[in-house]
Amino acid sequence: MDPGELFGEGWCVTLAPGAMLEVLERMGVASASDVPGALDLATERLVNWTEEGVLLLGREVVEGLAMVVELEGRPDGWAWTL
Repeated sequence: MDPGELFGEGWCVTLAPGAMLEVLERMGVASASDVPGALDLATERLVNWTEEGVLLLGREVVEGLAMVVELEGRPDGWAWTL
């Protein structure tokens, strides 16, 4: 799998210890929540650039370890655009 081909030019993967919502809060996300159809939403945003801001997708990989994927890389980083 080529992540550049799959996700585009700007993307970032973060692995961090903790529960998913806890990790997102530590990363500075103001209102983390479950989003039904998040992968479809991410695809729509990547293909059509329909939304402002940055979408972070996350999941617990194993108990106590979370993975967060940012698919909309920005030169100034996602935390500055929230």
